[in-house]
Amino acid sequence: MSQENRNVWEMKKALNQEQKYKVEFLRLLIHADRTKWYLEAGFSSLFVLCTSELRLSRSSALKRIVAARAACRFTEILDLLEAGKIHLNAVVLLTPYFTEDNRTELLC
Repeated sequence: MSQENRNVWEMKKALNQEQKYKVEFLRLLIHADRTKWYLEAGFSSLFVLCTSELRLSRSSALKRIVAARAACRFTEILDLLEAGKIHLNAVVLLTPYFTEDNRTELLC
C-alpha cells in the first residue's frame, strides 16, 4: 500500500471513529436529559453543563442538545449519524419539521 493510500485509509478510520464517538456523546446527552442528573451535580441546565464544564461552544452545545432530543424521539437518527448517512447540521435543520408521518421521508 502506498503512503498516500495509507494516509487516506487512516483518515477514513479517524472519521469513522469520530462518528461513533459523536453518537456515543449524543446517547449520554439523551441520558442526562431524561434523568436530569446534571441538576444534582450543580448545573442549572444541560446547556450550562455542556458550555461550562465540557467547554463546548454555544453553537456546538445547542446543536448536540437539539440533535440528542430529536434522536430521543426518532431513534433511527443515531444509526444514520453513525453510518455517516446524515450529519449533525442536517438533523438540527430538519428537527422542527420531523413528524411521525414524514420522518422516514426526511431521513432517507
